[in-house]
Amino acid sequence: MTLPVTLAASASLGTINLWLGLRIFRMRLRDNVLIGDGGGDLLAGRMRTQANLVEYAPFQRAASGRCDPDMARVGVLGRVGRADCSRCRLMRPHCLSLKGHIMALSLIVLLPAAIAATIPAVPLERKIVSLALANSLTGAAIASCRTVGREAVVAVVDRGGNLVSLQRGDDIGPHNTLAAQRKAFTALSTKASTTVLAERAATDPTSRNLVTIPELLLLGGGMPIVVNGDVIGGIGVAGSGGSANDERCATEAIAQVIGKSRTHP
Repeated sequence: MTLPVTLAASASLGTINLWLGLRIFRMRLRDNVLIGDGGGDLLAGRMRTQANLVEYAPFQRAASGRCDPDMARVGVLGRVGRADCSRCRLMRPHCLSLKGHIMALSLIVLLPAAIAATIPAVPLERKIVSLALANSLTGAAIASCRTVGREAVVAVVDRGGNLVSLQRGDDIGPHNTLAAQRKAFTALSTKASTTVLAERAATDPTSRNLVTIPELLLLGGGMPIVVNGDVIGGIGVAGSGGSANDERCATEAIAQVIGKSRTHP
């Protein structure tokens, strides 16, 4: 005995699920995200789409099996389904055919997954700087500085200005630890590069007043962490041999860990 409709529906669902899984796998490899969504709305949306398909697939299979021609010999569900379809055709000649029932039920059951796949994902909550993300950023910045033979201190703060991760290279002056934290806080609070702020303060009398705020440090090496246009934190680098080196290490870390497509120029 074969169940052509049920088997065809199952094969189709399996193929769609495989395609959705491959899309997620390729994005994880590209963004180097092994667990969770890595703070990315696009990856979160694709994960949600696959979850919707997996959630509704059993209902679709049950609906197709209910009207499968060979299901009548399997059990009560099949006999009831065949009786329903036969009674519908006898009482209402214009009623949907057996295939029509299957197509309609499949459409209704899979509609939520289809909508999720076509509509851009809307984040249900704000993205945060997780400990894993912060550690990845600090590690990448340290590695970037070492490519030019420099050590550094790197600090990452979340959107509330709280220190999440701090890594210190070898033989770095202790004052750089506080400098890195203040650069990260400044970039987060002003949503701008600390190099840009320093240049503004040198030429604009109004911006020059920023130097009077103790928590801010207008010295190159601080960058906002931006994901899909939303500032979620800040990174600060200090002690790598000048503000230009500090900013380069911070910028390269963000590009490597988060990706250029998700950050402002």
